[in-house]
Amino acid sequence: MRKIFGTILIVILVFSMYSGCVLAEKEMIDFSQYSTEELYTLYKAIHAELLERSGDKEPVSVISCTLSEKSSSYYTVDFTIKNNLEISISTITLTVIFADKDGNTVNATYPQEPQRLRPGKTQMIDALCRIDFAPTSVYVDEIGYDDDEGQYHSFYLSNPEEFFIFN
Repeated sequence: MRKIFGTILIVILVFSMYSGCVLAEKEMIDFSQYSTEELYTLYKAIHAELLERSGDKEPVSVISCTLSEKSSSYYTVDFTIKNNLEISISTITLTVIFADKDGNTVNATYPQEPQRLRPGKTQMIDALCRIDFAPTSVYVDEIGYDDDEGQYHSFYLSNPEEFFIFN
């Protein structure tokens, strides 16, 4: 919980500097007066604003999703992602959500690709889901990565595409 609060606080402070907001030298913002839900709502609004300023380009995007294999027990789904940044990234982690016909989550998985991905290049990452969970759709909800300096970044996709690839 503290890590999430700290991350949200840093994003809010960076946004304040980035957007030109200036506080008086001794003026402090008391974030303890806000609930986690209010801070999360503010975080999402800031993320949307930064995306708008950058031309609606996510740092990393999902280009495609295919069902690559169906064994007797598991589906294997391949996601192709693209690095939209001007720097190389590595240790890319996806939060993959499998949903049933009613849109309820039946499985979540967090596949990771340690390879370095250069700017503008694509990479495939696969995710598994048990067949008996009966998914009807799948989407990537969140993407995390390390930058060239080893700093970890993550973001929720502003409008994740849902793929209906299961029969």
